[in-house]
Amino acid sequence: MKRLNKSNLIETNEKFKQMAYYYTSHKNYNEVIYCYEKIAKILKIEKKTEENNIFKRVLYHRLKKIKKLIKNLKIIANSPSEIFSLGKDFFFKDFQDNYYLYLLEWAHAEENDNDELFQIRESDISAVPEKSCFKCQSEISLNHLQQANQSIDVEYLKKLYKSPLIEFYCCMCFEIELQVPNILVKNLIYYLSFLEKDIEYPIKKLCNFELSLIKEEEMIVYLKKIIKIKNNVPNNFTNDSTLKLFIADWMPEFIITDDQSIIIQKTIIYNNFEDYEKAIIFIGQNVPYNVRDVETPIPKRLRSSNFLKAKGVFYKKKRCRKKYYLTDFGCSIFYSLAYRVEEKINNFLE
Repeated sequence: MKRLNKSNLIETNEKFKQMAYYYTSHKNYNEVIYCYEKIAKILKIEKKTEENNIFKRVLYHRLKKIKKLIKNLKIIANSPSEIFSLGKDFFFKDFQDNYYLYLLEWAHAEENDNDELFQIRESDISAVPEKSCFKCQSEISLNHLQQANQSIDVEYLKKLYKSPLIEFYCCMCFEIELQVPNILVKNLIYYLSFLEKDIEYPIKKLCNFELSLIKEEEMIVYLKKIIKIKNNVPNNFTNDSTLKLFIADWMPEFIITDDQSIIIQKTIIYNNFEDYEKAIIFIGQNVPYNVRDVETPIPKRLRSSNFLKAKGVFYKKKRCRKKYYLTDFGCSIFYSLAYRVEEKINNFLE
């Protein structure tokens, strides 16, 4: 095959890209895969003939990435349709979007030939943080403060920022301070909906979620007040009748143990998940965000015949071991389950 020049290469890849998205919208998945196999073939030829080591390295990473994309698309295409709550086309488009986002990031990196100079320029633009959030101690720069308060005069903000007598909240803590208990209840329902019945979960772990930045002692107080609302016992947590109804209908029933753990006694959403979805949730919750290749043993109670439906979602390095990982496709399923729960909660609140 004759080597394409750079402009023809871009034009050919763009053509296959448009074709792939067209076939995705028409659910012709084999043709989508074929388009990316053609792009991979062109990249392979380019890599072999490229003499510049920098461009050769770029082509190597692109080829590696597109091979991974093709692998994931084949997994989705060969998986049973019943495991797709959002449809195969949704995941096909999602993986393609992520691939092209990767290409954009690479293109941006290529434009900055001198990384050191680029970092210096970035540091010149951003203000050096001098203050920390009064609650969570995260850094607050003057730039962030100006972006969050665009209606306030800049010079006045600078005076406030430089004053040793004035403290600030970061945006998240400020929102929580204003809207507790609304934000707390919504996020608690969201996270507790993914917890199994009759299993102990440390309350401290709940405090590590982005729901709060609330300290463990505060969280226990809030949880005890929520239990009172569930049992129709008067308390000073909230006078909002809608919020009380929200707690009564959507908050799982739970108890607090002496060792500061929480045990779900009655689930609201969790039992609606299939066993393979519960296994996905189990792994997803036990693996740190954006960390790959962290193996997790799946409990026997979740490894039913239904669990075997999730072909391409789990994998393990050694056949004899009972510890699993989530594939890229499995991670996408996990995020779609989270989105499904969040959507139900938001629909109720609207």
